[in-house]
Amino acid sequence: MTPEDGGLFAWLAHERPDLAPVLDRLAAERRTMAALLDELRVVLATPVAGPDALGREVDRLTGQVRAHLAYEEEQLVPILNAAGGDVAAGRRVRPPGGGSGRRAAGQAAGRRVRPPG
Repeated sequence: MTPEDGGLFAWLAHERPDLAPVLDRLAAERRTMAALLDELRVVLATPVAGPDALGREVDRLTGQVRAHLAYEEEQLVPILNAAGGDVAAGRRVRPPGGGSGRRAAGQAAGRRVRPPG
C-alpha cells in the first residue's frame, strides 16, 4: 500500500465512487512501477549486469512513471482543482455536473457565493 492508497485516494474512493475505474487503474500502475523498481534493484545487485541491461530497466521504469503521472494529472487534477478548498478541508466533493466546487467550498465556509454569470 502506498501513501496515496491510504490518503487522498482512499478519500476520493469514498467521496467519488464514480472515480473507481480511474483509481483502480492508478493502483494497478503503482503495483507495476513497484515491480519494475524491484527488477531494477536486481539488475543493480547483479555484478555481471552491464550498462545496457541497466539502461533498459531505467527506461522501462521511467516510461511507466511518466505515463502514470500523465494519466493521474489528466484524470484527477481537474477534479481536485474544481473542488478547491473542499479537498483541503475534507469536505465532500461533488461529481461532475453536481454543482460548482468553488460554490460548494464557499457555502461550506459560510460565505455567500454567487453563481457565475
